[in-house]
Amino acid sequence: MLAQRFEPTTTQFKAVTIHMKDRLLKRQGCRMNTPSNKNIHDKTWTTRIAGAKDLDALARFSASTARESEGVEIDPSFIRDGLAKVIENPDLGCMFIAEEGDTPLGSGLLNGREFTEWRNGIFYWVTGMYVIPEYRRRGVRFDLYRAAYGWAKAQPDALGLRAYVH
Repeated sequence: MLAQRFEPTTTQFKAVTIHMKDRLLKRQGCRMNTPSNKNIHDKTWTTRIAGAKDLDALARFSASTARESEGVEIDPSFIRDGLAKVIENPDLGCMFIAEEGDTPLGSGLLNGREFTEWRNGIFYWVTGMYVIPEYRRRGVRFDLYRAAYGWAKAQPDALGLRAYVH
């Protein structure tokens, strides 16, 4: 069982490591940022693996992430082509989307696999997390991480998740 094999360690990167534990997300370097103004159990959205029908929303979210985090404007159609490659080829990553009814609220990308010889396994990188402003601090990002965690935990070689923190 993965939880018994691996204890949390520090990383050399400005990153967060989430190790595989049963019913526990343990973040190193900072505390888990849980929703503050809405109980996660009162959520009105669902989170799932994204597909081709979600590409326009995913591209808008990715462009918004670039704008908000780095002040860079990127054409969503250019981003859409890259995201289509991820959806068509699971070896490149896995996209997750949160939605309320037919309204996309946020997304996250699991891309990149980092093999560590010290632990003889893979850490998956979570990147490109985005939630629309009116749903921030309500638990959507937490659910996206939880979906990524669940997906990664199902992979036989998974040791944990890593994420850059802005």
